[in-house]
Amino acid sequence: MDMTQSRRIALTAAAFGTLALALPLTWRAGEPPVLLFAVSYQWLQVSMKVFHANFLGVAVGSMDFFARTEFVTWLSLGGLLVLAAGMRLATLGLKTSGPNQAAGELSRFSLERLWIFYAAFLAGKEVIYAIAWRATGLTQALLALAGLRWFFFFLFAFGVFTRRRRYDLLGLAVLLEVLLGFTGFFSVFKEIFFALLIAYLTARPRLGARSGLTVAGFMAAVMALGVLWMTVRGDYRTYVNQGERSQVVRIELFDRAGHMLSMLSAIDRSALEGGLELLAERMAYVDYFAVAALHVPARFPYENGALWGAAIEHVLKPRILFPDKQVLLSDSELTMKYTGLGLASGSEGTSISLGYFAESYIDFGPWGMMVPIFLVGAAWGLIYRYFLSRRIAATYAFAAAVTVLMGANQFEVYSVKLVGGVLTTFLVFAAWVRWG
Repeated sequence: MDMTQSRRIALTAAAFGTLALALPLTWRAGEPPVLLFAVSYQWLQVSMKVFHANFLGVAVGSMDFFARTEFVTWLSLGGLLVLAAGMRLATLGLKTSGPNQAAGELSRFSLERLWIFYAAFLAGKEVIYAIAWRATGLTQALLALAGLRWFFFFLFAFGVFTRRRRYDLLGLAVLLEVLLGFTGFFSVFKEIFFALLIAYLTARPRLGARSGLTVAGFMAAVMALGVLWMTVRGDYRTYVNQGERSQVVRIELFDRAGHMLSMLSAIDRSALEGGLELLAERMAYVDYFAVAALHVPARFPYENGALWGAAIEHVLKPRILFPDKQVLLSDSELTMKYTGLGLASGSEGTSISLGYFAESYIDFGPWGMMVPIFLVGAAWGLIYRYFLSRRIAATYAFAAAVTVLMGANQFEVYSVKLVGGVLTTFLVFAAWVRWG
């Protein structure tokens, strides 16, 4: 066995070992596994490069010119365990009513009415978004309010899986989300499968062979749709924005849908293989971290908390109270600074982030980065604990926790957007479950 193969095997074993250790830290039987989902999806983003290298039979570091890919993969796997440990610490001693009370509550709910509430927020989503981007100071709160569709969808899906009826409406919801996701500018069809998976595992807390196959089916559907999207994404976006270098849609919905269908019908095996390769590259999000690790501290010194300090200050100064607060630059600006790469930026409608693990490294180095990552995990655990310890209906607590923490799965996101987005959503839903 040569050195390349032995290193690849060691990294593969570490990847699966990380997932195996994170499972007992984040799984709480009979409750929504949203914390486990947050860690496991980021684990997939970190480990995808390893799996891709195994498929090609090459060293992880040889797949690109980023000489520190293996190094940052090891760091990221360790960081995921630290993240899970923070979640675990924050939820120690938490006692909840469990799935039996939630199932009893759902027996009194009208599944049809829950679906109507979900559909109403789905239909009104674009209106809320349009108002949000014009209401300076209330943008984040209104965007969080749009998340009520996931609150009602989780209640509905949980009810369907618990009561084993109205699968027709559930299928219709999935179809609508996929159609709207495929005809927009971004691939926003993944969330419906994420919410479905969490609702299913909440209703089926004891995993068996059948449940395992169902989970595998959810993931296969997401991967298949992801491959299709990556296959047509470039040409489709050029069509819908009419050649503009911005993230806008200039074509009406029915024309977009027709064009998408024609593109999908023209896909051949070669195009699908290319889409699969693109999906693997897109999901693996350690490349920019690897380049940053080449430059920090060799070219730039560690920032000693400057990035996280600026992020926290930005979050603690809501624009409605501080109207002169500086507008955030495109994430690409920060990425270009610490990587030296030339990337598309805000002027071209693009924002490419380093990710909050990389920012933590830039701030504190390979060991110190684990401190903010642990605190992020603890924060997510405290949010989960807050909702599930309220004296409210268990179903509402479950739905609120899921809606807020579905946004905690983004390894690639800029720290200020991650913390600001989840915190604002938490505040909106804390008010919702209290007075809504």
